[in-house]
Amino acid sequence: MDNLKKLINFFILLLLGILLGFNIFLTFIVAPLM
Repeated sequence: MDNLKKLINFFILLLLGILLGFNIFLTFIVAPLM
């Protein structure tokens, strides 16, 4: 049960990290083009 919680937390952090990275990437790519 504890292991499952760790796994879920890991996936949530991974997803947030990907979204944040994608956001930064879009900002740096799109902002200069505007």
